[in-house]
Amino acid sequence: MSGVLAAGCAHTDETRIPPDALLTGETFVSIPKPADDSGLVRQAATSSPIISPTKGDDFYLAVKKTELGSKWFLSAFMKQFYPDNVNMAAARALGTRVVSFKVQNGKLFMFDSSDQYHASDLFDPQILVEAYPVVTGYAPFEALANSDKYVLFDPAAGLNKFSIHGNTFADPYLSRQTSGFDFSVGVSFMQSFRKLADGVSFEQVFTGQGIYDDGVNPAFTYRASGTLGIGLQKYSEGQGFTRTPYADDEYYFRSDRRALPNTGGFTSNPIKWNIKKGMQPIKIWISRGILKAQADYPEFDLVGSVKKGIENWNDVFGFQVFKADVAPEGMSFGDPDVNMVVFDYPGVQSGYAFANWRTNPNTGEVLQGNIYADGTWIYIFDKARKAMQAGNTNTAPPTSPNMIAKPETKPQIMGLTWGGMRSEQDPTACILWSPKYNPVYSRHLAGASPAPAAADPKTTAENMFTHVFVHEMGHVLGLRHNFKGSLVPPSSSVMDYLIDDDGALRSTPGAYDVAAIKYLYNLSQAYPNTAPFCNDSGVTQDPDCALFDFGADPMHELWGKYYAHYVDLFVFQYGFPPDFLDWFGLTDGLLTYARAGASEAQAVDAVKIALDRGAAPVDPRSTSSDPNFGPSADALAIYVLKRLWTDPMEKRQSYIANDPFYPGVYQSSLDQLKLIVKNADAVRSYESRRASVDILKKFQTLDAYQALVDARGLLQAQLASGQIAASDVLSANDLLARINAATNPYFVH
Repeated sequence: MSGVLAAGCAHTDETRIPPDALLTGETFVSIPKPADDSGLVRQAATSSPIISPTKGDDFYLAVKKTELGSKWFLSAFMKQFYPDNVNMAAARALGTRVVSFKVQNGKLFMFDSSDQYHASDLFDPQILVEAYPVVTGYAPFEALANSDKYVLFDPAAGLNKFSIHGNTFADPYLSRQTSGFDFSVGVSFMQSFRKLADGVSFEQVFTGQGIYDDGVNPAFTYRASGTLGIGLQKYSEGQGFTRTPYADDEYYFRSDRRALPNTGGFTSNPIKWNIKKGMQPIKIWISRGILKAQADYPEFDLVGSVKKGIENWNDVFGFQVFKADVAPEGMSFGDPDVNMVVFDYPGVQSGYAFANWRTNPNTGEVLQGNIYADGTWIYIFDKARKAMQAGNTNTAPPTSPNMIAKPETKPQIMGLTWGGMRSEQDPTACILWSPKYNPVYSRHLAGASPAPAAADPKTTAENMFTHVFVHEMGHVLGLRHNFKGSLVPPSSSVMDYLIDDDGALRSTPGAYDVAAIKYLYNLSQAYPNTAPFCNDSGVTQDPDCALFDFGADPMHELWGKYYAHYVDLFVFQYGFPPDFLDWFGLTDGLLTYARAGASEAQAVDAVKIALDRGAAPVDPRSTSSDPNFGPSADALAIYVLKRLWTDPMEKRQSYIANDPFYPGVYQSSLDQLKLIVKNADAVRSYESRRASVDILKKFQTLDAYQALVDARGLLQAQLASGQIAASDVLSANDLLARINAATNPYFVH
């Protein structure tokens, strides 16, 4: 095969096809493409055919005819993509299919030959994946011995069905899921043909254009280019591999759905590797970007931290499953026979890490896995270095508004499909955002929960870095997120999204992770349902299923105390408008409990905490001692009530953005609005009173209607008696008109 590889990759003036290229018996053989239509130069009548050199190493593929009906794994991995690199599609597995081939009408057709579609004895459809033109009349190939036993085709000239999926990862829980956008490949060529132990791999370089239309913004035409890694490997199933039964609780990623023949039903099972005692350890390579980072931060053990993130899982199994090491020079990420931690340093600064895997569609057996992270995560060591230089470990949030920076906006991330294949995992499987996008970095805060005992800055930083990779490796092993791990401080699960403090304390798998892995890999019969658990689907339903929260009682330990701290600091001390709190996302984090608390009492308590000193009526002693107290209290109360009831959904910075449904929350809000609309404590602005009218109108209840009628009577009496200052008469009349409009009629149905 060495001669074939030389033919496929050489860049000399002449590239010869070895006469024995098709005699070695490989199923797939690369045949260099000609530089022109003829491609053939004869040195003499008896000489071997010589192909004029091409630009690069573009090639045709010859496939052995006797293998056309055999099953092969076809996998695709987007190695490079422009524009926007990993924010679009790069460094992602696009999928794996079980395929077979058939020659028909001058084309080589590729069909999906998996078990997924075999519905019955009658219905077992042929699913077309690709179609390639068969190359005929190519003299250099046809002159080779055994050429009649092969079919020559052009892999760069297939259907090339790409599709862009917008906003796939923009925010996994809030973004609009847009439809696929057609993308047409203009030109492409093949390169980097490589023989594998069980097949071949190669790359397709392409460019093309499409129309991007998200249904919101004006559509536009865009161009994109990329490099797609393709693997063709002999279909096989791991010896002794057993499927784990799937239960209702979604602790694990699912395999592809398969039809149950002659039943009308479908099934799937958790994905997992074929791990068993006595196995050869699975090699996980770490890309050489980690060495660049290590050179810049010699006082920390970055390489060792990443290795621990991979190998710490060995203790869960009780034997060596993974062996991590730095990749040798020239090793390419994304190849189907390479498991790699792709560390992009300094990197594109995407701000997140994620996991990839390729599985057997028939069984769910994991065939290969990758992890991606970039230089954004080095902020961990920057913080530690500053702390070490300062001789302290203080990471308390800043207390001056001049020191406050709004958490950075997450970049928009797109997805890509090829040949009908999409990323095997749920597109929201894991985007582990750097905590720089999270307003709460640590537990350190005056009045908040005490921070756990901190190690020295060096150890803390290394453990935090390890946590990133032990989390992603958990995904590669098959585990989904567990966003309730933090209810057992610091967390019972590395599959949680943890603030820095807790991540540093959870650099090894927790109790939940151990139980979940042992059940998945048949090391225990105990189902992992004893620890608190929720995955991504619970984020929009359960306030305790939150990202980057902490504490056994997060409503009080995190949201309540942080919120109260910042309300006191910025609203009452500095006089900032309450909207400033949106920079931290704490208001909506607290109000998720008012919207969907576990009990009515909890929901009402959340409203009480949110209103705090802004609740009506305010203490007259506060207003007399501080002339700014009244305006601040007024602004805070209406800010909270508007956020609960009338602010648009897109302004509610929460995965739970519905209006509250508990009667107690409605009643406590109504009690406040009755006082505010009447200015019962003499600190309410006309702006707040107008907003209260809008909320009372929205309630559409007799009690709310009565509150408006009472407020109208009071205003009319005050205007008639001259109790309202001349400077406020216009505002009072405007408020009265607003109440009249809201009550005539009040009920809209």
